[in-house]
Amino acid sequence: MKIKKKILILGGYGFLGSNLYRSLKDIHYVFRYGNFSKKKEISLSGLKKIKKNFDIIIHSAGGSSVTQSILDPKEDKKKTVGSTRTLMKFIKETKIKPKLIFISSAAVFGNSIKKKIKRPISPYGKHKLKSEKLLINFAKKNKLELNIIRFFSLYGEGLKKQLLWDVLSKLKKNFFIFNGSGEELRSWMHVNDAVKIVNLILFNSLKKISIINAPGHNAFTNKDVINKIYKYLHVKEKPIFNNIPRKGDPKILVCDNKDLKMLDWKQSVDFSLGLKKYIAWFKKK
Repeated sequence: MKIKKKILILGGYGFLGSNLYRSLKDIHYVFRYGNFSKKKEISLSGLKKIKKNFDIIIHSAGGSSVTQSILDPKEDKKKTVGSTRTLMKFIKETKIKPKLIFISSAAVFGNSIKKKIKRPISPYGKHKLKSEKLLINFAKKNKLELNIIRFFSLYGEGLKKQLLWDVLSKLKKNFFIFNGSGEELRSWMHVNDAVKIVNLILFNSLKKISIINAPGHNAFTNKDVINKIYKYLHVKEKPIFNNIPRKGDPKILVCDNKDLKMLDWKQSVDFSLGLKKYIAWFKKK
């Protein structure tokens, strides 16, 4: 039987954070903090009010949209880098020694993922990378265990943005024109499988500082994904691509999953099944 841990989820009201909270709350003492939708920032005073000596802190707070980061890079920096700096101050001032898990993104690679060179092309990716560097230096200095997870294209019921949401929203309005060439390649992972990865890391000791690239098993072009949606919905019109790439959007976000194999992680939600579940959820809205 696992010993109950005191766990803090920063960004615990977001898409991934909410799913993590639901998976852990009945087993451990879980606290969540941060709700940007209500214009509340993660503050040092707010964290101190919780008054718990946390065993584990999952940092999933921050900006969550490439497009929004381009429209307002200062706000995205405040959300991502600002919350990271606040977390570090909180740990330093309260003198706790938690295990840290930072939810990063494949966006740190930009268009250089084939060589695994970190060259982000959006403020979102730059701020995730900045947070990674801050936390690595902080963890080394304070002798903390740090696990950084770079997720790729997460999806699942409840996510009201990104490709699946955008396509279904357009089809609802009988709009059949989509951005880009359709050849943009993405590695997809259902949020339930992302939660499994975090759970594996929570209670297993890895290296003192570890970075895990976490792509799903299923890689498809945007055109393939849209055609799947068309097929499930029996849409007769053909998708039209305007060949205008979305700013800050890498052409390819796919890599090997050797880091996940080391965790003994296995995908449980096939993309076809996950997509059907997402469409069913969308229809009920």
